[in-house]
Amino acid sequence: MGKRKRKVTLPPVTAGERNLVVEAVEGGYESGGVERCQRRVATIDTMRRKRQISERQYDAANRLRQAASTMGLRTVDWSRDVVDEGQGDGPVFATTLAARDLATAKTFMGPVLADMVMKIAVDGRSVEEVAAERFGVGANGRPTGRDHKAVAELLRISLESLADLWWPKRTGGIQGAMEAGARPVMGIAETAENSAE
Repeated sequence: MGKRKRKVTLPPVTAGERNLVVEAVEGGYESGGVERCQRRVATIDTMRRKRQISERQYDAANRLRQAASTMGLRTVDWSRDVVDEGQGDGPVFATTLAARDLATAKTFMGPVLADMVMKIAVDGRSVEEVAAERFGVGANGRPTGRDHKAVAELLRISLESLADLWWPKRTGGIQGAMEAGARPVMGIAETAENSAE
């Protein structure tokens, strides 16, 4: 029989220091020096930067983040410049749309996957933290690589499913062929080459 894993929550230091990026910035007041500062980055943004998720998956996560922020389930990050693309009918209509998006996502994914996706996409928790919470930790105090990969893959599948739900892919026509990566069959250069032969 296999070893039994301990269910342990990670210490608060890990949660407080997660996703910190150290940047070198120019010193203020024309000092000419360089200072180091720390900036917190959301897990979804990091996964997008490392190309671990596609643009469609990122857009689905971002839609969830915006909906949760509108509903007051998440604190708004005022350090980011976001253009308001409101519907123009006021906060009640925006709140109704956000509630509909969250309800649709939770119903579509189910309670377990919805909870996992919300923790990573909305709360900004790391994949490792969610894997440790969901599957427990090994002898070294961290989740196994298999558990980490399972949570990351479930996240990708869930976000892709949400993207398909909200923005279905076109299957026919020119736009559908271009989304699938098709190349034009014949162009001007190919015609000239074919006529020379």
